[in-house]
Amino acid sequence: MKNILKISFLLCLLMSVASCKKDEKECPEPLIESNGLSANINNLVPEEVITVLQDLSVPVHRGGTPPVVNGVYNLEPIILYSSNVAGDITGTRFSDGRLKLEQQDQNNLKIVFNMKQFNDQGVTSSTYEGIGSFISGHGNYFSIFVPSKDHDLQEDERSLSVIIISGELTPNGISDFHMALTMLDNDYDGNGSTGDFISNKSTRHFLDGSGVAIATSVYKKSGSKTNLGLGEK
Repeated sequence: MKNILKISFLLCLLMSVASCKKDEKECPEPLIESNGLSANINNLVPEEVITVLQDLSVPVHRGGTPPVVNGVYNLEPIILYSSNVAGDITGTRFSDGRLKLEQQDQNNLKIVFNMKQFNDQGVTSSTYEGIGSFISGHGNYFSIFVPSKDHDLQEDERSLSVIIISGELTPNGISDFHMALTMLDNDYDGNGSTGDFISNKSTRHFLDGSGVAIATSVYKKSGSKTNLGLGEK
């Protein structure tokens, strides 16, 4: 995967939500389907991919009442915890980063996702921007699903993948922080060629090695080792 990569994300259509009458004692959770995830998430991530995530110990927190997680979080160190990609070495440290979550919409279960990674000199080496992202969860537990359309400029190939963030919101930040990168369609342009993209359902699962993604206020931190890699072998 290239050292510098900007990923633009797929914008998904809004789902309409019926409001509850004032005299009703309980309102149904908005957009939530029988498996505890919204229609937007189910349309993006098929159940067999959820199974792959669970097999790799990636938690998926279901429900329509996630905590409000707006804020900036320090990701250091980012460690590869599990993977089904041949040749991956668990325990590898990847570049440190900053995660910014904002504009959380509790009615439509949407959120804006931004992330940066930094090289050894503290210069931004990778930027990820996702407006059409979806959130689920209950209590202090949440999961975020970020659709990503990736473009391999060298091979001129396109793919569709998803970033999943899961954890527990605490006063200090995000405890039990998990981040997974999963390939959904490595031939998204439909030309019959997958280039250097990894196979569908390939997943890399990362942890914050400190145990908590600490809440902070700035997008600035020196990095180390290699950048996150999903798209290429």
